[in-house]
Amino acid sequence: MDLATKVSHIQDGHPPPPINDPTKHYPFPMYLAIATLVVSCVGVLANVAILWVIAKARELHSRCYVLMAILAVVDTFVCLYYAQLR
Repeated sequence: MDLATKVSHIQDGHPPPPINDPTKHYPFPMYLAIATLVVSCVGVLANVAILWVIAKARELHSRCYVLMAILAVVDTFVCLYYAQLR
C-alpha cells in the first residue's frame, strides 16, 4: 500500500490497515521455525552440560578446557539469540 492510500484512509476516518496482516502468508515456514527452536534448545543444553563437566572435573581445569568453556559460553548466547529469532 502506498503512502497516498494510507493518507486517504486516515482522512476518511478509517485507520490504516495493519502492517502485520494475519491473513497474509507467513514468510518464514513454521517447520523451519520449529527446527530452529529445537536445535537452539539442544545447543543450550549441550553447552550447559559441557560447562558443568568442566567445572566439576578437577583434571579439566587446564588452559585448553578454559578456552573450551569460553567457547561454550559464547555458543550458549548464540543459541539463545537464534532461539528468539523464530
